[in-house]
Amino acid sequence: VHNSTAPVWDSSWQLHLPTALLYKNDEDLELYVGCSEQSDPLGKVYIDLTAISAGLSNIEGWYSISDGIRSAGQIKAIVTPLEDVSRFKERWFREYSKKDYSTRKYGTKNTTEKDSVKISSYNIDQEDLRSALPSSIGNVDADLADSLRSKISEMEKLTEQMK
Repeated sequence: VHNSTAPVWDSSWQLHLPTALLYKNDEDLELYVGCSEQSDPLGKVYIDLTAISAGLSNIEGWYSISDGIRSAGQIKAIVTPLEDVSRFKERWFREYSKKDYSTRKYGTKNTTEKDSVKISSYNIDQEDLRSALPSSIGNVDADLADSLRSKISEMEKLTEQMK
């Protein structure tokens, strides 16, 4: 895209990622966004993948591109696993229920996990949000499950208002 104020890259990639990104609440997928005509990247984007291990079939959203000082725009990203990640669901709920989110760090890199998961681009459906949370989550606190359902409902209402 040359000299445009509204660039559209319309690209998709398949990546092999460490499975730790799916259940570690302090690690995100870090994307470097750049332009082939510039030697320096525009900035970084951080995408939290733990929602996939909690049961969502994919993650879609607009993410701020930051160069560390200011915003360099936004990029729309869609992340979809190409293999079954349900094996991470219980592990994610255990990690989520004991995590203190006031100390969350972005950009931590710990990729010692030997497994990997493939992701690709895809679209999300509102029903995926509803069906992602089972009616009985098992050993997870019921208050946590109710809170998650409430947040999903709130997200759906906000999405409808934005249309």
